[in-house]
Amino acid sequence: MNKGLTMLELMVVVAIVGFALVGLLISYISSLNLNEFDRNLTIGMNIAREKMEELYNLRNIEFDNLGQSMCLNLAYTTGCSSVPSGTRRIVSFNNDNISHNYNGFNGSCTIYITDKAAGSIPTGWIKEARVIVCWRQRLGNIIGEDRNLDGALSSGEDVGGHSGELDSPCELISAFVKR
Repeated sequence: MNKGLTMLELMVVVAIVGFALVGLLISYISSLNLNEFDRNLTIGMNIAREKMEELYNLRNIEFDNLGQSMCLNLAYTTGCSSVPSGTRRIVSFNNDNISHNYNGFNGSCTIYITDKAAGSIPTGWIKEARVIVCWRQRLGNIIGEDRNLDGALSSGEDVGGHSGELDSPCELISAFVKR
């Protein structure tokens, strides 16, 4: 009696091992992509916190025109502009026009400042600031609606229909009250 494997048995073993290796390789690549997303999300939140802190420090100096000094800074070449419904948009971070300390991060940060009213508090006493960070992953996927990473809502980018403003999973919202 021969104690070796038949060709059919050998092919079945090779197929099982092959499927197992492909499965391991796919899970490894998926974990690398998830790791990159988490890294970029952390960087994006740090950028959003930095910009929100800048606004917080400016609130007592320039509440009525909150963010105006950020607009006048020459590093922010895109500057400020008005978007529909009187919202002020400030592009405060973009790889093309601002140097930053986050190596390998390719993204943009947009700040929307809107006057709000609440109950008996009239318009002009409360400002809402939304800081939105979008970025490009290493494999080319764009996270957020800013597909060209210019900090502005271009044609075809408002996927969720959020009234003419960018949207991203990396977003901070805060309210500032006039003192």
